[in-house]
Amino acid sequence: MTTGFIPAVDFVAQSHGKVFAGQCNLRQRCVVVNMTAAGKLKVLGISGSIRKASANSGLLRAAKEVAPNDVEFEIADISRLPIFNSDLVDPDQPAEVVEFKEKVKSCDAIFFATPEYNFSVTPVLKNAIDWCSNNPNVLNEKPCTMGSCGGGGGGALGQIALRNVLVFPNVHPLNKPQLLIKLFDGSVEWDKETGDIKDEKWRGRIKAQVEALAVWARRINP
Repeated sequence: MTTGFIPAVDFVAQSHGKVFAGQCNLRQRCVVVNMTAAGKLKVLGISGSIRKASANSGLLRAAKEVAPNDVEFEIADISRLPIFNSDLVDPDQPAEVVEFKEKVKSCDAIFFATPEYNFSVTPVLKNAIDWCSNNPNVLNEKPCTMGSCGGGGGGALGQIALRNVLVFPNVHPLNKPQLLIKLFDGSVEWDKETGDIKDEKWRGRIKAQVEALAVWARRINP
């Protein structure tokens, strides 16, 4: 019996006018990445903070600014969503909910920016996810990534809590790279009046996060 490393085989294929590339070997199923999809990858940014000068919202603005040309980045507004109430799920959901869920449904991937509140996610972010997971679940099979701006831990516990929340709606978070911005140790340049991330090193890492999400999304849903 042959043992040891089995080299991967690069391949290119065409289907329905799209060109695909990837790798496969004899032991693993093929990993396919859509290289020339008909349109740009649509990423929806969702901030867990509705504060005017939120650095987490600033993180998403930076992500939109540095996103590669093949990514269309939109930032959702969850501030107008009512508190989730299952009595409002049927038969007609509030107009603000319908509009938001349509954005989630039509996107290819989600970039969450989550503060850490009491070792968990914020109420507004949990509320948005609760709406999206109900009748119908528009989060199902969505690839996502996340980033956070916070204190000494950079919002790490907020991200851990968010990953747990996303299990039931069947969302697929990117494991690495991780984006944890420690705002208050003096090492990050940011505007406290607007929440904008000015630091070029961190803007570079935010760009890398968007790029990694794009690759991940095309692997999940080629």
